[in-house]
Amino acid sequence: MSYLVFVSHSGEDTWIARKISAECQAVGAETFLDETQIAVGARFEQDILEALRRANEFVVLVTP
Repeated sequence: MSYLVFVSHSGEDTWIARKISAECQAVGAETFLDETQIAVGARFEQDILEALRRANEFVVLVTP
């Protein structure tokens, strides 16, 4: 079973969310970023909730 880190961010923080995701992956964790994990037209809300249930960690980037 892999270790899943859910990275939550706003559009303006996409660059840092990608960096956090890459660093987590570099040490062996799987990450969830909506932009890379959810296809256009998919069940967005359902996919998010499912990923949150599976996540071992939840990282929230808060933009002022």
